[in-house]
Amino acid sequence: MDQSAPTPTTPVIYDGTIDVRFSDLDAYGHVNAKNYVDYVATTRLRFLDERMPVSSAEIIRRGYAFYLRKSEITYRRPITGLATLHISSFSERLDGAQLAVRFDIRSADRSVLHSDGTLTYTIVALSTGKPVDEVPQWLAELFLQPEPVGC
Repeated sequence: MDQSAPTPTTPVIYDGTIDVRFSDLDAYGHVNAKNYVDYVATTRLRFLDERMPVSSAEIIRRGYAFYLRKSEITYRRPITGLATLHISSFSERLDGAQLAVRFDIRSADRSVLHSDGTLTYTIVALSTGKPVDEVPQWLAELFLQPEPVGC
């Protein structure tokens, strides 16, 4: 097989729940907008640490970090009160050092879509503080898995 040919991939779905904290609420009893990115990032880190073969601490030990470059968030329904939320996210695109993550934030029973959007991260080499030239295969496979043969 030609090693330069792109490998077909399918995104790994990161699913998890998070509880709204009292401090997340504004004066109207709604979750303040600044918390939405935190909810997505926190559930992704938990999923990574609990269910993937390489933990967030190991990624850092190996010299890599993810810096948020851009956030696009559509607020659809307010999150009110102390609720449990279901967060789902997946890597839509890995292009060089850029990782685009699509997400949605729903009620615990998934019946209400509160928000969706895309977070774009830059993968950085901690040794230089600069974007990586190439993402190692082991790191890419935490987000995009090779498709099964015959698909």
